[in-house]
Amino acid sequence: GCCGAATVSSALAALEALAASEAGRRAVAHEPGAVRALVRHVFMMSSSNEGSEHAAAALLAVCRESRAARSEAAGAGVVTQVLLLLQSQCGTRAKAKARSLLKLFKSM
Repeated sequence: GCCGAATVSSALAALEALAASEAGRRAVAHEPGAVRALVRHVFMMSSSNEGSEHAAAALLAVCRESRAARSEAAGAGVVTQVLLLLQSQCGTRAKAKARSLLKLFKSM
């Protein structure tokens, strides 16, 4: 790949920060491939789960408000990724975000 784990984690942290605002959530939801990329990074095989945590948090923020984003995430396999994250050794915050994502997609 082109980027190291630290670079990916930093990029995901930036997306999480962007998703904190309404305009940012809209931008992420409407950017082609952004939701799919976040889904892909919800569960990453790495020693640090920081990236997974940022991806899950950003995805949760975007998908809570956008039906289109939820649909795209579901099509990209978000439920499988979330279940893998929940079974991993991730931190408390990542698990909380994963559980919230699971609830959101169960209610679809």
